[in-house]
Amino acid sequence: MTDPGAGEEAFIVHRTGERVFLTVRSLAPAAEQPWRALFPLLLVAQRIARRRYLRALR
Repeated sequence: MTDPGAGEEAFIVHRTGERVFLTVRSLAPAAEQPWRALFPLLLVAQRIARRRYLRALR
């Protein structure tokens, strides 16, 4: 069984002149049971985390 905490996140910062862009990529290993059934909840958790990252950058 795969642990959902074993996913990956990438934080990629791009700079073009004075503008700075942040790309956040999240991957969760939800292909196996029981995590597959919980996949929609994992997506919600990723969205919440993403909003917190953006809020921290402001």
